[in-house]
Amino acid sequence: MSTHAQAEKPVPGTGPPDTQGTPPQMIMLSRRRRIVTRCLRGATALWLPVAVVGLWFITSRGSSSLYYPPLTDSLDALVSDFLTSRVTDTMLPSLRALVLGIVLALVVGLVVGYACGLSRITAGICGPVMDMFRATPVIALVPLFIAVLGIGSVSEVLLIAWAAVWPILLSTMDGVRSVDQGYRDTARALRMSVRRETMLVRLPAAAPRIMAGVDTAMSVAITAMVAIELYSSTQGVGRYLADAQTRFEIAGLYAGAIAAGIVGYAVAFAVRRFERRVALKWHYDMRNRGS
Repeated sequence: MSTHAQAEKPVPGTGPPDTQGTPPQMIMLSRRRRIVTRCLRGATALWLPVAVVGLWFITSRGSSSLYYPPLTDSLDALVSDFLTSRVTDTMLPSLRALVLGIVLALVVGLVVGYACGLSRITAGICGPVMDMFRATPVIALVPLFIAVLGIGSVSEVLLIAWAAVWPILLSTMDGVRSVDQGYRDTARALRMSVRRETMLVRLPAAAPRIMAGVDTAMSVAITAMVAIELYSSTQGVGRYLADAQTRFEIAGLYAGAIAAGIVGYAVAFAVRRFERRVALKWHYDMRNRGS
């Protein structure tokens, strides 16, 4: 009987928080503090955009300038052309091409960057070619991509991937090279396979630098997206900007610029959520296991 009672005795520290001696009032206070902290962070992040929009509204109200129409005109164009049934011709094609291009850049950048980070011989062979390619302005490649691949989504996705791959590739290479020697020695001592060492040691250790490269690649990818849509696409934000310029619709130009910012913000928000919820958690879990 005593043995059975000892087996059912709870282990200290494993029960729910309110059974560990913490008063419920303290738990509620801690939750409220977290909620207030998140609200303050959100307000801190939004104050500048709100201030810019407010200043824009005040200075443009009643404006008769052809080149600086009232903000309400630009917002009307934004709603009618990007947030209604026309969204399938304006916003969604750009968002789809941007996501596909970034995914392709991630795959190529991670694979090639990891190989170059592991082997200095591979890096020495690929280095001069990569330096030449990444120094080439993206806008200079638009006519070449159109001539070879034609007008359409294929050339747009590949050009976005081309522009975004270099920051990801270089940050991956740098991150893999900078993995702490202690982690590598531990992997050798445990006789990990190459696959296990990659997934459990090297990539988690390099995750912060890789995500920094992904963050940089975002702005480059958006620039490439708008550039190729201006010249070759029949849909998307860039095509809308080109048509608005042809028709001399200044409010439409402002609306297109705002829409491009919305597309970029949406993708950047998703990337940062992934960084916080997955990549950095992966990194810190690896460090905790190592310690």
